[in-house]
Amino acid sequence: MDEMDRAIQLRSEEWGYKTALFGLCGWTVLISINLLQKGIKLEMLPCLILCLSICVQGFCTNCHKT
Repeated sequence: MDEMDRAIQLRSEEWGYKTALFGLCGWTVLISINLLQKGIKLEMLPCLILCLSICVQGFCTNCHKT
């Protein structure tokens, strides 16, 4: 795989990751709004996935900087 193919792959992974994070953020916000308006039970799964993804990203960034 040459450098251009790696750049394309990295860019596509970045877009996929950002799309997943924005989707999880939207899901979390909608769940929070429903919780406040209707008193529906809070679903922790999207919140946990979102927190885990952000923590892994931060950890990997710190590992690659050193």
